[in-house]
Amino acid sequence: MLTYTDRSGQRVDLFTEPGRAGMTPGHVLVAACEGGKWLMTVHPSRGLEWPGGKMEEGETPEEAAVREAYEETGAAIVNLRFVADYIVHADPPFCKRVFAADLAGIDGSAPRRETLGLSWLAEEEWDGCRELSSHMDDEGMRRIRRKVMDRAAGRND
Repeated sequence: MLTYTDRSGQRVDLFTEPGRAGMTPGHVLVAACEGGKWLMTVHPSRGLEWPGGKMEEGETPEEAAVREAYEETGAAIVNLRFVADYIVHADPPFCKRVFAADLAGIDGSAPRRETLGLSWLAEEEWDGCRELSSHMDDEGMRRIRRKVMDRAAGRND
């Protein structure tokens, strides 16, 4: 487990083993990287983020990830893999599940919900990107990114 403080001052506990968080996720994030470029959604006020959001009533985390990726970017995702759960100790606290996923295709005509659509961010441009959401720029997200990239390269944690 990694504990850190995010940019909004909240304590965050990051768990990279399934079932360790002790809290059911209510939100999801999708980390999809293809050819060294990350699939991002353009949030109107926060900037570039991984697709994701709140789970709907009766939805599994996997179903929510597929739905959110499509609604926010038009991306059809497959082969979801658990990466991490993280608990943000806000009031009230909440848990997000992060999945790595492969892209099966992009529907350019799909209507976008809550975002300005998709963008791509090259891994080598991540650290200096001014459009990157502050939610994507902390120690937890760096660890998650590294874990996804290591798995893609065939390296274990």
